[in-house]
Amino acid sequence: MGIKEIILEELLFEGRLETVKNKYAQYDGDEVIDHLSSNDPSGNNKYLSWMAKMFFEFNVGLNSITDAINYFHNNVHKFDQKDINQFRNFRDFEIARENASLKKSKKELKEEGAEKIFENERYLVIRPKTHAASCQYGSNTRWCITMRDYANYFNSYTNQSSFFFVIDKVRQEPEPGFARRRYYKIAIQWQPRSNYAYLNHKDSFIESASKRNSYIFYWNSSDLNVTEKTFRKYVGNDAEPILNTIETYMKNLHTKFYEQEFENQKTNPRVKELEKEINDLTNVYNILYRRNQSIFNARRRIMSRLRAFNKSAKYYSDMLTRVRRSFLRLGKEVPDNETILKSLGLLDAFNEATRPSEDLTSKFDRITEVWELTKRRVHTVNRELSALRSELESLTGGRNNRKNIKYRE
Repeated sequence: MGIKEIILEELLFEGRLETVKNKYAQYDGDEVIDHLSSNDPSGNNKYLSWMAKMFFEFNVGLNSITDAINYFHNNVHKFDQKDINQFRNFRDFEIARENASLKKSKKELKEEGAEKIFENERYLVIRPKTHAASCQYGSNTRWCITMRDYANYFNSYTNQSSFFFVIDKVRQEPEPGFARRRYYKIAIQWQPRSNYAYLNHKDSFIESASKRNSYIFYWNSSDLNVTEKTFRKYVGNDAEPILNTIETYMKNLHTKFYEQEFENQKTNPRVKELEKEINDLTNVYNILYRRNQSIFNARRRIMSRLRAFNKSAKYYSDMLTRVRRSFLRLGKEVPDNETILKSLGLLDAFNEATRPSEDLTSKFDRITEVWELTKRRVHTVNRELSALRSELESLTGGRNNRKNIKYRE
């Protein structure tokens, strides 16, 4: 820079400083203006007028102004409005700043612990992979996973779920009385159900991450759990492509997990042997279990018939007791049961109703013996299966344990 340029730059610097001091002379704020001038990153008081306006007219703190102007100066290429003076108040600037903060390269997102899943002219969908990224992209919401001093919430929830922040680049942040603005950010919690149960079947494991097989929760910026219908109402036609993109992403995530954490473990030949033994023994167990249930049901039916005989015997016993008591009250000799039943014409009915056939009793004893034997065989096979599964888990690092499938990276 030549001498002439240096002189012009200095004159410009002093001229802007003097202009601002004259404008706000009634505030007696020369010290504040000098402080703002020293923190103007342009070096020529380019931003001084706006900084002073925010302080004197809108009561914005000095630290907030300094932080804002430094961000604008270093990231002006991300702002749609390149002239700082076009922001009439600090709130307008904050809204523009948040939109600018979303304009990041894949490298920047990766460094921040976030991943861009979807973007069009209206919406940006971010998957936060770290607590810091969750706090940044979930700012101005009440989601517990975005609480800066409580990282344990993020760590706990993301062990079993993936979160996706749907950010509206047009709708402004919430204000009292503006219900629609509670949807300027929506968190989607995507939790595949029972994925650990399908680890032996690749296609089933991948499909367990689909929309149909997952628990999906929607939270507006006020941390209110809303329905998918409400989500679609506010997001409109973009809802379907957003959900489809997330579903594809989750399936790819499961595919990656399966290939890295499961298929590599199959190189051990003993793993294949164990899987075959478990499969064969499971078939035997299922056959025995069904047979055991069938025998148990037959035994229960016979037992019901035997109980009917016992009930009839109790009925006749009570009746005979009442008759004998009647004889005693009258002071007469009490006849035996057979005589009483004959006199009442109930002897044959009594014998038929209270004496089960020897065949029925014998059948019950035989079926009980078979049932006990089958039950012991089922328990034996079940113990063998448990031992084989334990050995398999020891070789594969316990891959059937859900805790190994974490969505937090």
